[in-house]
Amino acid sequence: MSSTHDDAQPVTDRIHDTSWSANLEKPEHDDDRQLVVDQAFSAIEHTAPHNLGGWF
Repeated sequence: MSSTHDDAQPVTDRIHDTSWSANLEKPEHDDDRQLVVDQAFSAIEHTAPHNLGGWF
């Protein structure tokens, strides 16, 4: 089954000021690499700057 980005639930809708993770292993991610990438960037954008660990 294929889905569009419009059908996928956002990984978050708020800025996280604590450690957290985004679940990018749901069925809608199976065949949609671009959705995984887009939601990964969205997760980073929704993380407070001081909580990015050593990533940036």
